[in-house]
Amino acid sequence: MASRRSSVSSVVLSASPTLAAGVSYTAVAHLLPGTGIQLSLFTNNTALPAAGKARLTVRHLADAPAVDVLARRGRTGSYATVFGNVTNPNEGTAEVDSGWYAMKLNAAGTTTTAFGPVSLGLGEGRLYEVMA
Repeated sequence: MASRRSSVSSVVLSASPTLAAGVSYTAVAHLLPGTGIQLSLFTNNTALPAAGKARLTVRHLADAPAVDVLARRGRTGSYATVFGNVTNPNEGTAEVDSGWYAMKLNAAGTTTTAFGPVSLGLGEGRLYEVMA
């Protein structure tokens, strides 16, 4: 009995990014709003955050409109905007107090939640990357 092998070899995305030695990168292939795909290359800040802080980086990589990133410390209280009007393929990054947060994405400039809330435990001296 003969076996059949199927081979698919179509290139969906090709890129030749310029990388520097000793630099930490995150590379993500993703959709752009209505215009196809792209490889986005982000430089990671690997320096230690200040004492009692964690670094939070949110990268918008969805085929979706701009979002506001909101956080609430602990289980109660109101949400505050951490990053506003984050568009694809951009990011927001900040040092925040270590601890538990409820995080959500709202359509930019609205109170309409597009994703979340989700709980994130952000530990002291760490970098967290969230990609949506």
